[in-house]
Amino acid sequence: MKRVGQFLRLSRLERRIFLQALWTLVTITLKLRRAKFAAVRNEYEQRFSFTPSTVADPTAERIVELVQQANWHSHLRASCLRESLALWCILRRYGYESELRVGVTAPSAGFAAHAWVERGGIVLNDTEANVASYTVLPL
Repeated sequence: MKRVGQFLRLSRLERRIFLQALWTLVTITLKLRRAKFAAVRNEYEQRFSFTPSTVADPTAERIVELVQQANWHSHLRASCLRESLALWCILRRYGYESELRVGVTAPSAGFAAHAWVERGGIVLNDTEANVASYTVLPL
C-alpha cells in the first residue's frame, strides 16, 4: 500500500513517465532476449525520434529519477544496459537530446562492460568517477 500511495502522490505527468518507463523496461528486456543490442537500439531510435522541446517540465533529472524508480519497483532490476536504453528512449520522447554510452575496461584489468546516459557531456544515471574507468565504444 505504501508504494501505491507514493505513486498516487506523483503528478499526472510523472505517473505517465513512470508507467512508460516500466513498459519500456519490460519490452527492452524481452526484445534483448531474442535480438542483438544494435537492432533493438536502432528500433528504439526510430520509434522515439528526437524532437527538441522547449518544455522544461519534466526536467531531465526528474525523468532519470522516475526511470530508476520504475526499474527498482519493477522487480526486473534491469541491467545498466537495459535501464540506460530505457532512459535514453524516454528522454528522447520528452525532447531531451542525450547519448547512450557503452564502455568496457581493459582486459588486463579484468573485463567489464557498463552502460550509462549522458546529456551535454554530463553523466545522468551514474557518476563521473564510476564511468571514468571505461573506454566508450562507438555505437
